[in-house]
Amino acid sequence: MNTTDEKIKQIVLNAIDEVNAHLPKDRHIQKSMDTVLYGRDGELDSLSLMNFIVATEQLIEKEFDATVNLIDENTLVLEDSPLRTAGTLSDHIRGLLQAKAS
Repeated sequence: MNTTDEKIKQIVLNAIDEVNAHLPKDRHIQKSMDTVLYGRDGELDSLSLMNFIVATEQLIEKEFDATVNLIDENTLVLEDSPLRTAGTLSDHIRGLLQAKAS
């Protein structure tokens, strides 16, 4: 795994920490790449999901000096949403950053 992948994973995990800081302890989400964020078994309600997305986008901008939009008109309706787990989100971020670099 390369340095960029590690940085992206750390960003996602740091965003989980930021969201957990605003949630009651009994609603904290697991800090894992397997954590289901969105969908039928998602651990975040809609407000917490939006807070997580904003935190993630801000951390990406700070780390990579790149602005990305993690949500678009298709992101939430796709059956295999890139927001499904922390891991799928990391993969999505990698793709967005690679596209920006091209």
